[in-house]
Amino acid sequence: MVLVALAGARAAHAAAWDIPGWKLTFQDEFDGATVDAAKWGKRYKWGEAQINSELQAYVDDAFQLQDGILTIVGDKRSASYAGQTFQYASGVIASVHEQTYGYFEARLKVPAGQGMWPAFWLLGAVGTPGVNEIDIHEILGHQPSKVYMTVHWGTDYGAGHMSDGSDWTGPDFSADFHVFGLEWRREAIIWTIDGVERKRHTGAGIPQVPMYVILNLAIGGMWPGAPDATTSFPGKYQIDYVRAYTADIDGGPGPTDGPSGGGDASGTGGAGGAPAAGGGCGCNISRDVAPAPLAVVVAVALLWMLGRRRRA
Repeated sequence: MVLVALAGARAAHAAAWDIPGWKLTFQDEFDGATVDAAKWGKRYKWGEAQINSELQAYVDDAFQLQDGILTIVGDKRSASYAGQTFQYASGVIASVHEQTYGYFEARLKVPAGQGMWPAFWLLGAVGTPGVNEIDIHEILGHQPSKVYMTVHWGTDYGAGHMSDGSDWTGPDFSADFHVFGLEWRREAIIWTIDGVERKRHTGAGIPQVPMYVILNLAIGGMWPGAPDATTSFPGKYQIDYVRAYTADIDGGPGPTDGPSGGGDASGTGGAGGAPAAGGGCGCNISRDVAPAPLAVVVAVALLWMLGRRRRA
């Protein structure tokens, strides 16, 4: 019976976002009525500019929150951005939080349709030198089963730009939610989808600077091409949660036992298709229930036993 009480104490202590060996540094479960301005900005941190020949304006009213889901809505409507008028409107959020290394995770559902280009990615803090970009996922709406995963580095996005990208074909990511994770270490970057490793990068190009999270829904551009008569509007990029962690110094994961979960690391080895201009990107992870501190376990067990005696 004490074992039952101890199990109950552990379950009560653990939260849905706990990962043993990791400390939560940032999260948004999107349970509010509006985008939390203390956590997110609705523009790129570096300002406004048309990049990658994209066709959308990023606007403040492109967001819907309902039942704990943030939806970035891409629609066919005129809107102003970066001193221009565009025929499509959509949204981008950039986290206020920045960190160096860690584990990043989001549960997402992407829109299908020619010209849709959702991305979940990390970008180096404004003012850091060189190219520092990790695309956790980029998915093109006309290929909703294919995920592109890329790291970009170099002196600039022009002549000094290098990248390592792969793609992996899985289920239709527009049909349901999936968990996309990224473990970023000093010596390696590991991409996971629904808890299974799908890409690993080591060697040159691993960012060593603070980075922040971006999620955006681009429309059109030099990579996906423009929407056409088959594209259904509005397109909806749905985000259940976003979380970031740092390794627990006292009990953190070693070089091979982080939350990446192992598994088949193979991709199809493509070039990643990642854009060269301007950045524009871009599991359930197996978790054991975190044990409660010993003092909490003992206290809960004693209270349970005392309560049982009183009822007897």
